[in-house]
Amino acid sequence: MPEPKPLDPNRPTLFLLDGYALIYRAFFAMISRPLTTSSGENTSAPFGIARFLIRILEDYQPAYIGAVFDAGDSFRTELHAEYKATREKMPDELRASLPRCREIFEGFRVPVIEADGWEADDVIGTLAAGAESQGLQVVIVSGDKDFYQLIRPGTVLLNPGRGGPAGVEEEWVGPSNAADRLGVPPERVTDYLALLGDVSDNVPGVRGIGKKTAPQLIDRFGGLESILEHSEEIEAARIRQALQNGAEAARLSKQLVTIRLDAPVQLELDDLAREQPDRERLRQVFLDLEFHNLLREFAPQETEEAGVEESYELVRTAERAAEIAKELAGSDRLAVKTLGTSADPMRADLIGLALAAEPGRSFYLPFGHRPPAVVRWALPSFWGCGNCWPPESTSWGRISSTIFSSSRNPVPGWPIRDSIRPLHPTAWIQVVGSTPWSSWRWTD
Repeated sequence: MPEPKPLDPNRPTLFLLDGYALIYRAFFAMISRPLTTSSGENTSAPFGIARFLIRILEDYQPAYIGAVFDAGDSFRTELHAEYKATREKMPDELRASLPRCREIFEGFRVPVIEADGWEADDVIGTLAAGAESQGLQVVIVSGDKDFYQLIRPGTVLLNPGRGGPAGVEEEWVGPSNAADRLGVPPERVTDYLALLGDVSDNVPGVRGIGKKTAPQLIDRFGGLESILEHSEEIEAARIRQALQNGAEAARLSKQLVTIRLDAPVQLELDDLAREQPDRERLRQVFLDLEFHNLLREFAPQETEEAGVEESYELVRTAERAAEIAKELAGSDRLAVKTLGTSADPMRADLIGLALAAEPGRSFYLPFGHRPPAVVRWALPSFWGCGNCWPPESTSWGRISSTIFSSSRNPVPGWPIRDSIRPLHPTAWIQVVGSTPWSSWRWTD
């Protein structure tokens, strides 16, 4: 991330995150290649949120931080029943991942702030004003242009950009460059938006006034009321008529786009003070969501503190597989993980199987691994055995049947149905090829 030039390093900073904006950004950044678990759960949004929070906390180390969310319909719906009525429905996969996103915020100990019946914009505006009055500088993290109206010497905007093929770099916006995007200074943003309207939020604006005309009118006459009062002085008949016909729509629009600074929230700095992330909780969340890289980088398991002796065995022979099957058959609990060629259990070919009945001790059975061709001739000696696994004729179907029919209370790492579906009790494994690493297929 670039250095935040608008910030004063000698003043404490409050970061206010536009929660839903960041979640949408993370989800759609991976829309062409979504991130999913082996059971098919879409995890694009929580993964993006986790990555973003790591960068924010490590790179900027804010003194205070909070994530703000909308909470129900606001007063704007009472003013204009059509407000946001035409917005596209949230994708089901994104809605299903919202609780996971909350878990990520909680794991990083970033407080979630809501006020029933108020939008996040108003809560952020109220908190920002309170923080400024206490001598803090404020960073609003959002790509929403509405927040440009809040930019002033003590408050700056961090537009996080977005990933994907048409990636947009993040941008810091302060008083010195706030007019670059919209063509008007922060104190005239509400007038600009009132004239222009907002199709996505169903804010009407003035029909016929566009992005070029609005700044010109503001530059000539000032605020919205002044523009309407001097509409007769406008030479262009089309623009003059548009303003006269759309005066009430413009006034309504200004009410809708103006961020309120009186939401019913109190700035409690002690509650927003940055804390160290709860790495143990994050570890569990990352395990559930299969964020293996984040586990290694950010929440590794501290086995020495936990006092768990680890033992991981690669099963090399059919005889050893049979021994393990008998041992696991009497387990009260059993964790199962299959590695396949697809996340779809109905289409996947089995590559490998991991089994564990107690912490720190697990077994891995390779089925479909293929080494580089240049070393295949040496595989028997590489494995260090004469009767190498997988053997030429192994009834893994019978071994799996022994385990799963006898284990009294299986507890897998994710839904048992998808893990065991490839291991049909009557299935047999048949070798395709002549080496231990050859491809395998299931036959009934």
